[in-house]
Amino acid sequence: MKLFDKLKNLTKAEIIMIIFLILGILVSVFVLEPAFTNVDMHAGSIIYLDQKSSDIITLSASTTAASAAISLIPTDAGAPIAEQLMDFNLYFLIILCGIFIEKYLLTISGYIVFNFLIPIASVCGIGYILLKSQRAKMIGGKLCAFSVVLILVVPTSVQLSKLIDQTHQISLQQNIEDSDSLTEESEGIENEEGEGNWLDNLGNMIGDGISSLTSGVSDLVNKGEALLSDLLETVAVMIITSCFIPILVFLILYWATKLILGVEIPLPQKRLKLNKKEEKENEVVNEYIEA
Repeated sequence: MKLFDKLKNLTKAEIIMIIFLILGILVSVFVLEPAFTNVDMHAGSIIYLDQKSSDIITLSASTTAASAAISLIPTDAGAPIAEQLMDFNLYFLIILCGIFIEKYLLTISGYIVFNFLIPIASVCGIGYILLKSQRAKMIGGKLCAFSVVLILVVPTSVQLSKLIDQTHQISLQQNIEDSDSLTEESEGIENEEGEGNWLDNLGNMIGDGISSLTSGVSDLVNKGEALLSDLLETVAVMIITSCFIPILVFLILYWATKLILGVEIPLPQKRLKLNKKEEKENEVVNEYIEA
């Protein structure tokens, strides 16, 4: 009955605002949610992330092949390089996970915002109009602000990553080519070592054969060291674009959320100090009464 009385006492502006909020819920659920969860809307970002993950997989495969080939060359000169090349696969896996998380959040964030956050914020707005609840108004406003941040955070991180990757794409392709070239040269040295029987190769290995083989292994080790240096730079850039930038954007989101949704809670220390003050006042009053 009280609610019916409040509905009768609504002004024209309040009625229009309630209708607007109800329409906002319908538009959010039935229009914006299908649009923002449609992969076609994020086609550019998805293509970029797919290409990036494909490059990571290709580079990982090339690096693994190069590591296996170097580990099989004569002498143990290439063993440390082969082990370090294999260690890069862990970083590639971390980067790949970051890319997949970004890709899926593109559509998931739209689903959360337009199916839940915006409708709840609109209901809070209606509650404020009908009940004049300041708490409902505060929650609704904070949810709207949080929705804007959430829907923009992933596309923003993807665009920032694109700007950095555009300047580093040539280096990535060069790393893949260097890894393939290193694998081919390693296999060539292995084939040279295995040609003919040991009696036929015994004379060749004395003199020019040994010198040629040693020179080839030395060049291969030098190229492996150069590849390690280039891969280190590539991995650093990829971690920045695929992991650090999204994490930084999410930290900004967390800070904004804490700022928007933060609620002041009285500290226990303040309450404790107040209790001590009250105890002292009571003691003074008791002493006065006893006196």
